[in-house]
Amino acid sequence: MHNAKLHLRVRINRKMKEYELHISLFQYYLTLGFSAVTFFYAITGGILAYILKAGEENPKSITFKIPFMEREWKVPMLKLSLLLPILLSNVFGCIFIYGAYKWLTVKGSIIVLRADLGIKKVPDLQILLQMLFLFGGIFFFVGFILLVFFFLKSPLLINLTLSKKEVASSE
Repeated sequence: MHNAKLHLRVRINRKMKEYELHISLFQYYLTLGFSAVTFFYAITGGILAYILKAGEENPKSITFKIPFMEREWKVPMLKLSLLLPILLSNVFGCIFIYGAYKWLTVKGSIIVLRADLGIKKVPDLQILLQMLFLFGGIFFFVGFILLVFFFLKSPLLINLTLSKKEVASSE
């Protein structure tokens, strides 16, 4: 009888530790997700601010030879700086969407552990799932917009730069 109680107590302790681990991971993932979003927008904002400020003052470009088309593609160096945010947005988008699907499994095990342990209140586990799906979709959308901006022949930044020069010359 004593052995059975000890075995039950050990099982409950293991489940409680597993539950605490899941809850602390939930808090860590929430913080990490917001930190990744902040990092991405700081990098992207800095690069876009530099592109819009430099405009046509930096006319340097790199020429790529496309062998199967026997053509050359001249890309302004400023546009190449968009490749980092494009890459980051797609990588973060994949990580966030994948994490959301994985969180569904963890959420299910937290619910089972909560029921086994008789715990009444748990944190709102749905918020992490919604955050991961929402930010993952936003990352893909921003990556798509930046990709379109990268391949435009006459991007918006040229028009903005020209209007700044026209204003400066008229004064």
